[in-house]
Amino acid sequence: MRAGAVARSFDDTRIIGTYPRRLEGSRVIFTSRSSGGRAGTVRDTVTWEVRVHVADEIRYPADPQTVFEMLCDREFQERKCRATGALEYSVDVVRHGDGSATITTRRTMPTDSFPDFVRSFVGESVQLVEVDTWQPAADDGTRAGTLSVEIAGTPVQMSASLLLAPEGGERRPGTVQHVDGELKVKVPLVGGKIEKAAEPAIRMAIRTEARVGQDWLGG
Repeated sequence: MRAGAVARSFDDTRIIGTYPRRLEGSRVIFTSRSSGGRAGTVRDTVTWEVRVHVADEIRYPADPQTVFEMLCDREFQERKCRATGALEYSVDVVRHGDGSATITTRRTMPTDSFPDFVRSFVGESVQLVEVDTWQPAADDGTRAGTLSVEIAGTPVQMSASLLLAPEGGERRPGTVQHVDGELKVKVPLVGGKIEKAAEPAIRMAIRTEARVGQDWLGG
């Protein structure tokens, strides 16, 4: 169905078209939602859903188990929150008997670096919730996980797969943390603009975690 086409059934949401974005790894999905209006009418809203592929790596000078213990350390998570500029934050770390873990951070983030058009509807701060879940380690120390990020009151979400993998061998043990996910922005009309503002912020957060972790492991 071509972009701009009308979904004919009441209260129905359908994908009506996609096309690639100029930003590398991103694409836009158009949806049309039809709902009952006044008698004999149908109201249609076209929504942009922008999806950006986000992939990055963090390297640490320690083995995967040491890195995992660092990530599960409340003090490390608090240090990471402060380094990202959080005005307020809370950290919850749950270790499970099978070796898995769930790490939840809640941060109040300032929006003074956001574009004006974004600040106009989110205000002077936003509430960001990040949940990292880690599975038990494999025999070689590799550990898989997932990441989810939501910003309350905004159409921005991110989900990603995580992987801690050993590198460097026994003489110089190291770990590479792979992050591979998708940033989604779903909002009428201005989705593309928000995505351009959010994607660099996500990458900056990954770089900040890398710096904090490397400083932590360096003593």
